[in-house]
Amino acid sequence: MTAEEPVRYFVLASDELMASDPQWPACLRPVGPVPGVRADPGMNWWLFEDDEAPPALSGKKVGLTVERADGAPRITDRVVTGK
Repeated sequence: MTAEEPVRYFVLASDELMASDPQWPACLRPVGPVPGVRADPGMNWWLFEDDEAPPALSGKKVGLTVERADGAPRITDRVVTGK
């Protein structure tokens, strides 16, 4: 991975949230659901790309906290929740 490449990690998200077309921080992009891996009814693991995440998160399961500040969403926390 080079400094220009975004970090890719997995986030557990509800189908309802992802269907609502949420506004993500500019550094964060959902790539798509992970095929064949269903967590619970109504939940999927999604692959995300993050331009500002530390490289140590690459390939991990990550819990995100996204809050609104000055009208724009921003990531306030990234926590590794699994491998």
